[in-house]
Amino acid sequence: TNVLRVANSAALAPRIPIVTMSQAIAWLGMGEIQSIAMAVAVRSRLFTDATHETSLKAMWRTAVATAYWAREIARPRRITVDLAHLCGLLHRIGRPVVVRCLAQAPDGSSKHLSAGQRAQLIDRFEADAGVALSGVWNLPEPVSTTIEHWRDADYQGPWERQIRQVQLAQLLASRSLGQPMDELAEARVHAAITALQMTADEIALLATSEAAVQQALLALD
Repeated sequence: TNVLRVANSAALAPRIPIVTMSQAIAWLGMGEIQSIAMAVAVRSRLFTDATHETSLKAMWRTAVATAYWAREIARPRRITVDLAHLCGLLHRIGRPVVVRCLAQAPDGSSKHLSAGQRAQLIDRFEADAGVALSGVWNLPEPVSTTIEHWRDADYQGPWERQIRQVQLAQLLASRSLGQPMDELAEARVHAAITALQMTADEIALLATSEAAVQQALLALD
């Protein structure tokens, strides 16, 4: 169902309605099919919990928006677009892990946490939880490295481009979702663009990508 919704989205503009999986594969390509399948599997495993539905849904929408912005950033150079998508989708995968761990506390102590205390615990442990999960799931090195270092403005290593793409994608995702952004957000956007050495044409293409991201959010919501 999710595959067919994406295939028929306005952003991809199929000439005729796509109603079968074989049509969807021919239209989207196996790379896109794999990305959708991964997203659906991750959501069903980690982002579905009736007790914390609101917070997990917000995390999911941020993950999807970041993944699709990362794709749009990588697309002009046609370099590892699928990897950019995966790094964006999973870069904060530790957050739902911590939420679920708190909900499963055997003594029920998490019920007595305030919203602020819960948020502090999620922020404190999300990177550790994400790195641990990446080991259990045997995720590719660039993905696990992004999970660990995506906040690190000074990171230098073999996966620096993937990390810089996610940093920029995260900022653009926050803007797309109407999330609060501080007064330094625009400066960070420009810094990320500079770090990626994006050309004027690549920057111009980003301005046309909002519709594709919004359609992905609708299809995978």
